[in-house]
Amino acid sequence: IMLYSNDRQQGQPVKDGGKYEDFVAGEIVGEEFSDFALNQPVGKIGYVQTRYGFHIIEVLDKKPGSVPNLAIIEQVLEPSQDTRDQKDEEVDNIIFALNEKLEAIDNGKERVAMFDTLALEKGYIVRPISIQDNAPTVYGFDSKFSEDKILKLAYSEGAQVGDLVDSPIKEKNRYIIGVLSSIKEKGTPNFADVKAIMEKDFIQDEKANRISSLMVGAKSLDEVTKKVSGTSIKDAEITFANPQITGAGYEPTIVGALFSGLKDGELTVPLKGRAGVYMVQIEKTTKAPAAANYQAEKDQLLGALKNQVQGNATKALVKLYDVVDNRRFFETNIRR
Repeated sequence: IMLYSNDRQQGQPVKDGGKYEDFVAGEIVGEEFSDFALNQPVGKIGYVQTRYGFHIIEVLDKKPGSVPNLAIIEQVLEPSQDTRDQKDEEVDNIIFALNEKLEAIDNGKERVAMFDTLALEKGYIVRPISIQDNAPTVYGFDSKFSEDKILKLAYSEGAQVGDLVDSPIKEKNRYIIGVLSSIKEKGTPNFADVKAIMEKDFIQDEKANRISSLMVGAKSLDEVTKKVSGTSIKDAEITFANPQITGAGYEPTIVGALFSGLKDGELTVPLKGRAGVYMVQIEKTTKAPAAANYQAEKDQLLGALKNQVQGNATKALVKLYDVVDNRRFFETNIRR
């Protein structure tokens, strides 16, 4: 539909002098406006009133056409009872096999290693979780029943490393089999407690060193992408006040290095960050505007510190008197 409207709002002319071309019914704002354009013949002149005022309209032309309607059809596939029974039996068999093999192993760490091996052989995902003794919280489960089962596995009297849940934990669309992988006592951690963390940090450092060695000597970012597979060039804006890199997250070491006197156009050496290894080329530096008075910033910082006083004082008292929140344990009848 094409039409002309002598429509003025607050004394200002409308776009294109009021001529509207190639629109479909219902597209123009104002039901009365659209109805006139749709129902009146070509050449018809008339007026309508909408919430924007009165409109003098002439229908200039109409073209046949079709407007597609999009329909979304969804079908939810529910497993049959036979499938559910088969999966129940499969998980029960896994528990049985685990118990049979773990009973022959006395060492708790070896039991956990065997659990991981059998789970991976079956194609299942092993996901570690950490639970704090004070105010324990269990994340990643769909029901309180599942959380209680995990808490009882970890904190029941006599719990030992390598203990297995007595039965599979069944949720909406998954089964969970848990094993107690470690128990960390208060005080200075022993080697077994920090071994996994040390291994993870060591592997990460080794990867970073290898990637850095491949980057060394590159004269441009394009050359880096050719030398090191899996790398890409990304644009990012950073500020000294917020050590975040777009697409990479929190990287204070990298951001600090970029504000260490680099000049525009200069390419850095490989920089090891939290999420990867970076080589950065500074495109443009914008200096912060000079402020004649820093009172607004001082007031903002002082207000933020005042708001933190009560919370910090509460945390200090809790730490000083070693307050333990056992409410979650009371709910599960683990502690009284």
